[in-house]
Amino acid sequence: MRYHEKSFTYDDDWGTVTSAFWLKYPNPQAQFVRSVDTIARELDTERQTIKQRRLMSLEYQMPGWMEKIFGCKMRGLAIEETFVDLPNKKLTLKSRNIGLASFLISEEHCVYEVDPNDPTKTKYTTSMTVTVSLPHLRDTWGVNSLTGTLENQFLARASEKAKNGLEVMRNKIETTRDLFPLSEWEAQLVQMRERTQVDSVIDDMSRASSDFVDDIARKVDDLARTSEEMRQRSEEIQSHIGEKIRLRSEELGHVRDEIRSGIKKLSNSAEETVEHAHEKVAAMKMRAAMLSFETQREVQREAQLGVFRRFAQRWMPRW
Repeated sequence: MRYHEKSFTYDDDWGTVTSAFWLKYPNPQAQFVRSVDTIARELDTERQTIKQRRLMSLEYQMPGWMEKIFGCKMRGLAIEETFVDLPNKKLTLKSRNIGLASFLISEEHCVYEVDPNDPTKTKYTTSMTVTVSLPHLRDTWGVNSLTGTLENQFLARASEKAKNGLEVMRNKIETTRDLFPLSEWEAQLVQMRERTQVDSVIDDMSRASSDFVDDIARKVDDLARTSEEMRQRSEEIQSHIGEKIRLRSEELGHVRDEIRSGIKKLSNSAEETVEHAHEKVAAMKMRAAMLSFETQREVQREAQLGVFRRFAQRWMPRW
């Protein structure tokens, strides 16, 4: 396995450079890339990220003696996966060949990001690993040396293509700068931000509406509970008042009975008193009658005695 790493700084901003990246292929200056087809794309408007997968048809343009060793034309397919983080202005690319994979594995990792020392520039970093295996020559003397030579040859060609790729990018950057004063990705970023703001407003309105509905529901529940509590309290008050009325009615009944009993007793007592008074009056009348009779008898006796005295006084001396 052989490993190669390199970095380069573009004098243009990240949006311009990444816009040029998407326009890089197909290009007559990079004829080893025969075709590029987008097979998948995913756009996340909330996080403002883009995922894309492309299928590339490549012609490696290796020396004829290498084709004889491998026994085939040095052509094949490769998968390129790209992830774009717009808020952080970072584009990450990973590619791997799927053609010729039985004896050649080529993996590349590239990053386009804002230069930490100058935000108006773009830092580009690329790394590549190449692994060659020759299973049909595994037991052949010197095969390890041969695979090392082939890996070095692949890296040398990859280095030349990388230099050519930088030139292609410069040309595309010039074209992009002229065609798009505001880079394509910056324009998309603005659109996504505006869309995100609208979505945010809608979400806020939705949350506010949901909160309002929830608040109304809570108030309705509170009102229902309060109404139920008032109903129960009313029933308790009515029951309490009914009990009080029943007790007062019983008390009034007892008082009424006592008054009736008292009136009856008074009535009986009055009748007894009147009867007793009548008896006393009758006794007094009888006593008066007796006194009158006795008085008359006394008067009569006194009268008789007076007559007797007068008779005695007149006639007794003569005796």
